[in-house]
Amino acid sequence: MNWRAAIWVAVGGVATAAAASPPEPTESVEAQIVALRAEAESLLARIAELEASQAARQVAARPAVPVAPAAPVAPAAGPSWRWSGDFRYRNETIEQEFLDDRRHRDRIRARLGFTADLQDDVRVGLRLSTAEGFDARSTNVTLTNANARKGLDLDLAYLRWMPGDGAWQVTLGKMPLPWVSTQSFFYDSDINPEGISATWSAGAQGAFAGLYVLQLAERPIGRDSSLRAVQLGWRARPDEARRWWIAASYFDHVGMKGYDPFPNRNINNAFGNTVVTDPRFCRREVFSCLVNDFDVLEVSGEYTLTVDGRPLVLFADFARNLAEDYRFASADPLRRVPASLDTAFAIGATYGRASGVGTWEIGYFYQDVEKDARFAQWLDSEFAMGRSDGGGSVWRAAFVPMPRWRLGLTFMDDQTDQDVATIVTFPNVRYVTGRKHRRLHLDLGVSF
Repeated sequence: MNWRAAIWVAVGGVATAAAASPPEPTESVEAQIVALRAEAESLLARIAELEASQAARQVAARPAVPVAPAAPVAPAAGPSWRWSGDFRYRNETIEQEFLDDRRHRDRIRARLGFTADLQDDVRVGLRLSTAEGFDARSTNVTLTNANARKGLDLDLAYLRWMPGDGAWQVTLGKMPLPWVSTQSFFYDSDINPEGISATWSAGAQGAFAGLYVLQLAERPIGRDSSLRAVQLGWRARPDEARRWWIAASYFDHVGMKGYDPFPNRNINNAFGNTVVTDPRFCRREVFSCLVNDFDVLEVSGEYTLTVDGRPLVLFADFARNLAEDYRFASADPLRRVPASLDTAFAIGATYGRASGVGTWEIGYFYQDVEKDARFAQWLDSEFAMGRSDGGGSVWRAAFVPMPRWRLGLTFMDDQTDQDVATIVTFPNVRYVTGRKHRRLHLDLGVSF
């Protein structure tokens, strides 16, 4: 019997005894019963408090049992975004022999884009840039036309798959230049090819390779122009002060001979490659066309060593067009294109690296590109007037005065029309070769 039962039995006994005692006034007996019941309820409440206190002391005396926290609910995965951009202001001076005036102009370049990692192995890139005309080799716009608004075009738009450890990369769309190249002007740094590339690399050292299928001109009638290319190379780092790479590439341009894969299909945009306007040679619906195919074999490499705590980079390029054919080049004896204008080379060096505040770099290289050694749409847009059949020297320097700022200077001293005469009209009409060309760039750039 517990405490509560005992109390209620006691209360019941008292009530029975009261009922059996000599009769008294009814109100007195009832009052006693009510008082007894109230006292019993008070005792029961006190007992309940004591039991609760005892239970609490027993729980506190037990050793604590750790309880694992609930696993957090992972939020839905989203893309990882990285924004980037840059702005450059350029003052440019140009001198071309047999032109009456020296040319001065100010130009700007602005770019803004992002990459988004949709998954660990999938990336999307998009960038907008200033643009002027149809030349894919330049993102500069000239400050002119009475404050007219400037063009802004799609500069990059690609999807990249990087399976496994990222040694393989498959890229589709309008992409950064996908093959390994040197600091020469064989390729303009603003060119972003269009198509598909697949590259593989063993890492910081060892072999690397690439396969590329790029689109150059789509035509409703006739064959499309495209590029099928392969690159094989090797990287090495003998020690902390030295590293080098070398690569061999083969660029098979398809649908070139007899076609017009120039910007806007305009013969003036052939940029030095040999063209004709002969309907017996040009393909159907083509009024001016290339004389040659371009199957270009290229060997390039860089060697970097440390001199007085700064990197010294030595680089070289050699290229030859294995498909040149001048049988239909020209019927004009004064402008006949000689055979075998099929070779290009560049050699140079850069000392230092303008990468942090107070750092600087200087460089020099010499480059020569014969008229049909390379498809001219790949060449730098300003060296030798952006044309093949030209060569000369380039001096460069850069300095970083503060974070994200860069000052640059580039001076080009070269010639155009080295091997094949061109017509000039000043001071009189005549054919000339080896026209001197000089160009000076003063650049102020900031990145963000």
